[in-house]
Amino acid sequence: MKKIILTISLYFLTLNSSFSQIRINNEASENALYNIKYIRDSESDTNSFKEVRIYSLEKDKNKLIIPLIKSIGLIIQYYPGKGHLEIKKPGFRQVFDFGETYAPEKNYCREYYIRVIDASSSHMVLEKYCTPFEIMKNIYEQDVHYILYDMESAEMKIIYIDIANDKDTKYPFIKKDPEIKKINNGYNLDWIFTTKTDQYNWDVNIKYIKKFNKEKKAYLLCSSKQKVGNVYDKGDLCSFGFYDLIYKNN
Repeated sequence: MKKIILTISLYFLTLNSSFSQIRINNEASENALYNIKYIRDSESDTNSFKEVRIYSLEKDKNKLIIPLIKSIGLIIQYYPGKGHLEIKKPGFRQVFDFGETYAPEKNYCREYYIRVIDASSSHMVLEKYCTPFEIMKNIYEQDVHYILYDMESAEMKIIYIDIANDKDTKYPFIKKDPEIKKINNGYNLDWIFTTKTDQYNWDVNIKYIKKFNKEKKAYLLCSSKQKVGNVYDKGDLCSFGFYDLIYKNN
């Protein structure tokens, strides 16, 4: 009985841990934090993807796949080394560059985690957390990217980047995930949050409207407005960039 109580206590303690603790679980023979095998083998689509994360230096191939919509065979799969993230289902494949993990430069983020915040058959919201790395001697950085993926346009837009210029700020920087809603012609985000990196209250609205060029190829057109503290910030939240598409078969 004492062993059972201890195991349960350790589980809930680990559940609220930082990603450094998640790494320990990922490298252990059995992942005590997230029962990955059960989640990935389950027939249910009930947000099971929220319970697992991909670790960029993971060597176990079974832990590099996250099922999204099991009824249509939609999954994401990560390829270490080159840092490629693949979205695929039968007859469909798109691959994006998330950053190689064998880069020789020291001031390069090799160690990161990928988490699926939300997903449907046509879109996905991701978080990429880069653990602290040394950009110069005794100068560290860690950052979080929030990402919107749209299947039709084959785009991965960076919604927001939060950077901590140290190795001591504890993840997560922002407690509230962005909740992107699908609208008739794209996506809408209303997001109120406080970040540990600047201590300000942010009130953000971002819209991604789907357009088509002359070749009838879809693309997302972004517009944004935000209030930081008591001041309306004219900064452009649409300028964070994107992840490169390196292959698609459709």
